[in-house]
Amino acid sequence: MLLNTTAAVVNALHHHGIPSILLKGISLLLTSYKDVGGRMMGDADILVPLDKAVDACNLMLSMGWKCRLGPDIEWFDERNILPYVRATHEKSFVNSQGQILDLHFISPFRDVFAPEQIEVFWQKAVPITINGHTCKVLSPELLFLHVCQHGYRLNQMPSYRWVLDALRTVQSSDEFNWPFLISFAQKIGLSFHLKMAAAYLTEHFDLHIPEPSKSALENYRPPRKELHNYYRATSLSILNKGNLPVLWAKFRLSNPSDSVVSSILRFPDYLKETYLLNRRRDLLPLYFKRFRSRLSS
Repeated sequence: MLLNTTAAVVNALHHHGIPSILLKGISLLLTSYKDVGGRMMGDADILVPLDKAVDACNLMLSMGWKCRLGPDIEWFDERNILPYVRATHEKSFVNSQGQILDLHFISPFRDVFAPEQIEVFWQKAVPITINGHTCKVLSPELLFLHVCQHGYRLNQMPSYRWVLDALRTVQSSDEFNWPFLISFAQKIGLSFHLKMAAAYLTEHFDLHIPEPSKSALENYRPPRKELHNYYRATSLSILNKGNLPVLWAKFRLSNPSDSVVSSILRFPDYLKETYLLNRRRDLLPLYFKRFRSRLSS
C-alpha cells in the first residue's frame, strides 16, 4: 500500500517538474532486496531539490496530505518553510490512511550541504521503476554509506536492520565502486563512519572489500574533528549541540566573505529567522526548553 502511495506522489512530483530521489527503506526494497516482503518499512522518504521545497510541500497539501510533527501549515511560502530547510532539513506528512511520507531537502546526509557535494547525489542517482512510474534512487555506494551512517547513529530504538541492508546493497550491485565510495566519504567527513561500519561487517559478516580499498579503510586515521563528530553521533549526551553546528556551518557557507567576528554577531539573527521567532532574546527560552527536554529523557 505504501509503495502504491509513494508511486502516486513520485508521479505527481514528476508532472510538476520536481525531481525526486527515493531514500531509505523504499529504495532498499526496490534495489537491494527486490522483494516487497524482504524488509519492514514504516514510512517513505523522498529527496527533492532545495529550490523546489515550497512547491513540493504545497503539492503534498493539494493531494490531501497533512503536516505532521509541527504546526498544521495550510500553505507553504518562503518564510514558513525556513525551519524545515534550515534546521530539520525535512518535512513530514501524513495522509488519511495514517501513512507517513517525509520530504527531505538539501541532501540525504544531515551534515552535507555544500553545492558541489549535493550535485553528486543527483549525478550518481540511478533510474528505477516503481509501479510503472520512473524515478531515481541513490547509487549503491551512496545508499550503502547512508545505511551505515544511520546504523551507527545512536537511536532510542536500536536496530540491527542496517547490517542486512548494507550487506544486501553490496551484494545486489554488479560493480560496486569502492574507490569512489571511499573518496566521497572523505570529502563529506564520513570516512571514520565508513571505516567502523566496514570493519564490523567484515569481521562479523564476511563482507568482502577488495584490495587496495580494504587497506585504505583500515589505515585511515581521522582528524580530531571527524573523530569528535563520530562519537557525538554514536553516544548519548545532554550537552550534545544538536542542530547548532550544522546551522553555523550552513550560515558560514552562505556568507563566505564575512569575518568570524561578523558572523558571530549576525548568527543570532539567522537563528531567529530559522525558527520564525520575533526577537533574538526568544532564542534563550527555546534552547533552554530543548536542554530541559534532554535532561528529562
